Amino acid sequence: MALPEKLIASFDIDGVLNDYPFTFLDFLKKEFGHDLVSKNEALDALGRDGYDFHKDAYRKSNYKYQVEIDKNILALTKLFKKLSFGVYVSTSRPFHLYPEMYKNTTDWLLMRKVPFDRLIKKTDLVSEKFLVHLDDELEHIYKLFDNVENKIFIHLSDQYNKETQILNTQNKIIGISKTNIYESEVIKQITENY
Repeated sequence: MALPEKLIASFDIDGVLNDYPFTFLDFLKKEFGHDLVSKNEALDALGRDGYDFHKDAYRKSNYKYQVEIDKNILALTKLFKKLSFGVYVSTSRPFHLYPEMYKNTTDWLLMRKVPFDRLIKKTDLVSEKFLVHLDDELEHIYKLFDNVENKIFIHLSDQYNKETQILNTQNKIIGISKTNIYESEVIKQITENY
């Protein structure tokens, strides 16, 4: 008799495991003296070419590998691991353009003691049998959403004062604030019922 497949919880890196875009904005201030409060303000102030130049410098630097992991999300990865879930770290970081980025990201996750089974491209999630995916980018959720069934997507954003159901069809999208992640009924249901 075959054993049941391990359930998988997937976590985005930038904006979920870390505090992006504020890590990038902090880099802009420390390295270039740009005091900006959002990605949109950075785009407006720097223009597309300037923004891309600074983003490239950020990606080539070691700065993003020095930032802390969000404590609430780290605790959640550990909880899923304790419950025998597979923990995937999924990202849209452009590993194909920066030869050291995959290794540096893996080393950073290990150094910060993030328990994970695999580091994969977010687009590869569609071929994985994950149950839940946490992401800060709603547009990334929708790209995955259309290619999978019976999944739970959690949109992490401080715009939510309380847990908010965004969509409930063959997949669910729930909006939750990072600071209220442990008060989430969906997280409780997942960790108690699976």
